[in-house]
Amino acid sequence: MQTASFKYKSGKRTVTRDQILEGMKKFDQDYRGKAGVKDSGRGWFVQENGKRYPPKLVLSLATGVPRSEFFGGQPTNNIFLALNFDVRELDDEIVDGPNPHFSQLGRRGMKFVRIGDCELISRGAVV
Repeated sequence: MQTASFKYKSGKRTVTRDQILEGMKKFDQDYRGKAGVKDSGRGWFVQENGKRYPPKLVLSLATGVPRSEFFGGQPTNNIFLALNFDVRELDDEIVDGPNPHFSQLGRRGMKFVRIGDCELISRGAVV
């Protein structure tokens, strides 16, 4: 079972890929298509089965941790990447889909290289 851990204001939490998939189902049932609800975050989205998902909201739905308790952006994206999800930047010009070993995410100059299941390199520093 694939897992990833993340810190939030009140502690630390481990999440599984299956929990994320359940969070995506909740998003589809309760949020998708509702007025004012976007299928992306501020700058990123997760692509799964032809649909876009907002990473921070899905992580919150999957874990029950309120969005105000943890950071979005790279910290949240790293969780999805560690669980082998396809994370993309909103203005990402790469449309061919993910490469299992390397994803260049948009024009912000951020590169993520997958080494094993969860070690990532961003802007030259190991995260």
